[in-house]
Amino acid sequence: MRRVPVVHFTDVLKGAAAAASRRLPFSLIRLGDTEIAVLEHPETDIDVNEPHVGWPPGWQMNDQTIAELARRYASALPEADAVGMIWSDWETTGRIARAVESRTDGSIRAVCSTLGFRRPADEGIDELHLLIHGRRVLCIGSQACKWGRAIQLLGGRSCPWPYSDDPRVETIQDYEHVVAWALAIRRRDPTVGIALIALGPWAGPLCHELQRTGLIALDLGAGVTSLPEALPIWLHRLLERIA
Repeated sequence: MRRVPVVHFTDVLKGAAAAASRRLPFSLIRLGDTEIAVLEHPETDIDVNEPHVGWPPGWQMNDQTIAELARRYASALPEADAVGMIWSDWETTGRIARAVESRTDGSIRAVCSTLGFRRPADEGIDELHLLIHGRRVLCIGSQACKWGRAIQLLGGRSCPWPYSDDPRVETIQDYEHVVAWALAIRRRDPTVGIALIALGPWAGPLCHELQRTGLIALDLGAGVTSLPEALPIWLHRLLERIA
């Protein structure tokens, strides 16, 4: 089996910024325990941290929903510009990538570790600032109203999230409501060029759908929800560099 190319997470964000400047679509899909559980359901051969045992609160799904979600991931992953993994060592990341690739409709282009972005002040916030500065950004998912304000402080112009800060997307119908909202915003405002997403296992297929409309769509998970806490640290370091 081929070796899946490994890239650094910050280079993925730089690639997204380059795509944005050329008005090209781009996507990053993140895989954590829950997403792996979707892909392997009902089997356990990938078996990372026993992800099939217990679903996080808010992501309770029946077998039919999981099967449909897995089908959408199989289509989405090969078209993503990069697939993010939450594990820190490259050996595990590569093994998981190869196992996941065997369940998709094609080859994964590249993988990266998104673990460092759980503390965005230490990794990724400079590149995120470069990406979103001066651009219109869709903020989608958990705590989006809060981190949407942080996006504005980083120089982006955020579109307000109309749903709960703790969205319970549990069915395909719930998910399609979110998709319809995002696509409606895109149609009404063609200046929207970027979507930042923290929507659990639903984020990957959403990235894929938005990428196909020409957007930069990034599943940043817990990292983007940490932006409000990371922003003061980043601003302090920025002032130190300027001084």
